[in-house]
Amino acid sequence: MLYVVAFPHLAPALLAQIEAIRTQHSEHANRIAAHITFVFGTADPVDAVTARLVQAARRPAFTVRFGPAIPGEDSDGHYAFLPATEPAGTLRDIYRTLNPHPSRPADDFVAHITLANSPDRSGIEPALARAATLPLPAEGTIDALVLLRQSEHRLDRVAAFKLDA
Repeated sequence: MLYVVAFPHLAPALLAQIEAIRTQHSEHANRIAAHITFVFGTADPVDAVTARLVQAARRPAFTVRFGPAIPGEDSDGHYAFLPATEPAGTLRDIYRTLNPHPSRPADDFVAHITLANSPDRSGIEPALARAATLPLPAEGTIDALVLLRQSEHRLDRVAAFKLDA
């Protein structure tokens, strides 16, 4: 499976706090640093995803703003995440470009950093409480999109696409 993510550049102190929460409350923290996922696993060929990445990267690097942590839920369980509140249009455009047949409509896509995941709501409450102490809203920069391949229980970097300056 292939994934496309962006690693927002955040203030070092904030990033350290986010990673501390993720390390304690997210089963994925040991595999990948804090990120925004744009492609949530596709079996499309690498060259097809790469072509979409080249197109999506034809934009300047941009500032992204994160708001306070909120809970979420889907068929896999409960989540605590930091939503990327701005620029929502740019984030949705990247999602739309990278997902020609999305599992969810682009208008429903909420870019975010996952802080915690759990099968039940009580499992994310400690992460939400810790996240309430983060200095938010906060801004970071997105300057690249990264293509990853899942191998066994690892995520391997295939390529990085710098956003046009």
